[in-house]
Amino acid sequence: MDRKKALWLVSFPKSGNTWTVEIIRKAAARAGFSAGEDYDIYNLIGQSRPFVPTSFIAPAFADEACFLLKTHSAFDPDSQPHADLGFVTEGFIHIYRNPLDVLLSYINFTRIEYYSHQNDAVYQRELFLDLLGLPSVPSYAAWNALSLDTLPRENLDHALSQFMKSELAIPSLTAMSSSWIKHTQSWIEAANRGTPSAVLKYEECLVNPSVFNRMDRFFSFGPSVMSDAVQEANEFLKKKSATSSKELKSEGHTNIPEEAIFFNKMTSCYYINYFSRPLLSSFMSEYGQVLREFGYIDLPY
Repeated sequence: MDRKKALWLVSFPKSGNTWTVEIIRKAAARAGFSAGEDYDIYNLIGQSRPFVPTSFIAPAFADEACFLLKTHSAFDPDSQPHADLGFVTEGFIHIYRNPLDVLLSYINFTRIEYYSHQNDAVYQRELFLDLLGLPSVPSYAAWNALSLDTLPRENLDHALSQFMKSELAIPSLTAMSSSWIKHTQSWIEAANRGTPSAVLKYEECLVNPSVFNRMDRFFSFGPSVMSDAVQEANEFLKKKSATSSKELKSEGHTNIPEEAIFFNKMTSCYYINYFSRPLLSSFMSEYGQVLREFGYIDLPY
């Protein structure tokens, strides 16, 4: 099998990967490159589509064909991501987000994800009964119509309690991504071992978009292009998420558009409005030291 150099765009699910892809797309288009490719390795595998070398990888980084690909895999130095497909890690961009917001974002995302799991009893049990503690499995239509604002707090707290018991793992994501702790640690350790990388913290990117300029080393466009692309991508995604589920339902919609769900909240620490304070206090007591190791020193609770 031919070896293919990969520049991974990696995150634990619901941590800003799609946001980062959109910024790269906008920057590439501004610099005159084609940026219409699908970079999601899971889509490409699932649809049996070919892998196409990325045209705007900087020659100083990779002097031969290199593939920019989005993945949610954890890093294992003894068995690199997607090695079965011939990929070797040339470098990576890693974006990570605080696990409390990640959990909420994933629960919200299941309103889309559930569509393809309507006949999957294991998925339904793990999500609705085990994680959320619901009394029964809802229909897809009923689940799609709910939101974080209409889910009872007791069920959100149940999800956080289960998340804590599993060392910050989400059952339906474990096979692909391991737990939030192990996934995040694996890529930070890879960066510390010297693998060419740009490590981005979601919350820092929100406050200071110039953080995305750390990606410049990998691409054939400069900081000014990247800065303009960040602004353009943010405006683009805000338009997608401008109409909330509540507004859509008040207008008589019965199915909530995927974009209104997917880009629901591009903010940080919104978990404070959804989980009970005593449970958040317990979470910080148990995982505060781990979070501090990842740079989360003063998360509110």
